[in-house]
Amino acid sequence: MRFRPLAHAARFVLAAAFALAVGACGSSAPKPPATPIETLRAGATQLQDGEALGRWLLGELLVPGGETSRAQSARTALDKAPNKGLYGSLARGFDNDSRGRFRAAALAYLDAVDAARVSDHPDAPMVAWFAATHLLRLRSSVTNLWDTGRPTVLKSLDQPGNIGWRARGVLAEWWAADGLRKETATPGKDSQDIMAERFGCVAKARLAGPFGHLAASDHRVHYDAEKPGPWPRVFAADPRRSTRPRVLATDRNGCHFSPAEPTEAGIFYTETFVDLPAEREVIVAVQDVLALFVDDVEVLTRRPEESIVASDD
Repeated sequence: MRFRPLAHAARFVLAAAFALAVGACGSSAPKPPATPIETLRAGATQLQDGEALGRWLLGELLVPGGETSRAQSARTALDKAPNKGLYGSLARGFDNDSRGRFRAAALAYLDAVDAARVSDHPDAPMVAWFAATHLLRLRSSVTNLWDTGRPTVLKSLDQPGNIGWRARGVLAEWWAADGLRKETATPGKDSQDIMAERFGCVAKARLAGPFGHLAASDHRVHYDAEKPGPWPRVFAADPRRSTRPRVLATDRNGCHFSPAEPTEAGIFYTETFVDLPAEREVIVAVQDVLALFVDDVEVLTRRPEESIVASDD
C-alpha cells in the first residue's frame, strides 16, 4: 500500500444527514397516499414501543407537517416507554438537545450509541455517527461528560459492533481529547503509541523521495516508486536535480510518519503492508495524500487544482 502525501494538510468537516424512510400499505379502494408524517403517527399506535414512539417524535420535529402539540404528546409517551432502543434514544437526545437540556441530551446520545452497537438495523451506523458527533460537541457544555460516557466509549472502541467506522472514529477523537491523559501508563508505550493503537494506525512504514524537480505539475507524474516490486535503496536520478530519490530513515510519532534525516522538498511516497487472515472488506483511511495504491493498483487520485474555486475578485 503506497500513497503520496499532500504538501499542505487539509481539514475536512463531515456533516451527517439523517433520513427516515417510511412506507405505506395500500388497499383495493383508491385513496390519497398517506403523507410521511401520517404514516409515522399511524405507526405509533403501540404506546409501549419506544422505537415507534421515537420515530413519531422525530417526525413531528423534523418532517413537514409536524406539530408542536403532537411532538409533546409523542415525547410524553416516549418517556413512559420502558425500552431505550435505537430511535427512542436518538429522539430523546435530539429533542433534549434542541431544548437546551444538554446533559439529558448527552445521556440519551450515549444510549443511542449503546443501542447501535448491538443493533442489526441498517440505520444503526448512521444513528451512532449522529449521536457520537453531538457527544463530541457537547463535551464542552456538560460537566464531567467524559467520566459519564467513558464506559460506553471504551466498550464501543474495543467492541464496536454495528456503530460503523465513522462513529468509532469520532468516539476515538473524544477519547484522545479527554480520556487519553487519564489512561493508566503502559510499560514501553507512550501516549502517542496508545493513541495510534486506538485509532488503528499502522505501526511501520517506509518513506521514499524526494521525486520531481519542484514543478507545479510534479504531482501528475508517475515515478519509479509506483512500479511493482520491492523498492531499491536508491532510485534513478532526475536529470533536473542533483539529489537522487532514496529510501529514507523514518520517525514515527503516533499516527504520523516523517523523515528522520534532512531532505529536500518534493514528492514523497509512503509504503506499508497490511496482512489479513482472510478475504474481507476493509476501510483504508489516509490523510493528506495525492494518490493511493493497493497491491500496485491506483485506487485513489486527488488533484489539488480541481478543488480550487474560481473567484470573481
